This record gives sequence, structure tokens and C-alpha cells, in this order.
Amino acid sequence: MWPLAATLGDVLIVGGLAALVALLAGSDAVVPPSTAGWALLLGLSFAASLFFEWAARRLRLWNYRPAMPTVRLGGEAVGLAPVAQITLLPALSLWLAGAFPHPF
Repeated sequence: MWPLAATLGDVLIVGGLAALVALLAGSDAVVPPSTAGWALLLGLSFAASLFFEWAARRLRLWNYRPAMPTVRLGGEAVGLAPVAQITLLPALSLWLAGAFPHPF
């Protein structure tokens, strides 16, 4: 059940970050992303990833194996792989959305 919940959470995070960038920078900055759109998306994604990983660790929702590279943030070990995933996934999603023609 946890993998499905985590996947749905990732989908909501990606959609929410894209919507926030569109709100802050305008929809023209989203697909395909402008330079300002990329910068805003990556910055917000990085900040969100740190917050979500920190909160999940603080709430004891999951643990890492010893091999996970971590950094200390607010007294918690935050995994670098999940931070990289949440930082890069929204940008990859928007890049893919703009890379292929849409029928609508």
C-alpha cells in the first residue's frame, strides 16, 4: 500500500509544483518551460523536496537503509536520492510534455 501512496503523492507534488510555477510565472513559462520557468520550477522543487523528506522523516513515515547518502536537516537525516527525485521529476515531466506533439 505504501508504494501506491508514495506514487500518488509524487504525482500530486509534480502537478502541484507545475501549477504553482504557472501561477507565479504565467502558463507560458510552463510548457515548454522558459528560462525563468525552469529556474522557478527547479528552485521550488528543491525546496519542496527538502521539506517533504524532512517532514516524512520527522513523522517517522519511513527509514533509509545504511547505504542511502543523507544530509542532516533540522535534526533529521534526509536522503539525497529522494531529494534528487522530487527536484528533477517535475522538470523531466514538463520537458516530456513539451517534447511531443499533442492532438489537442
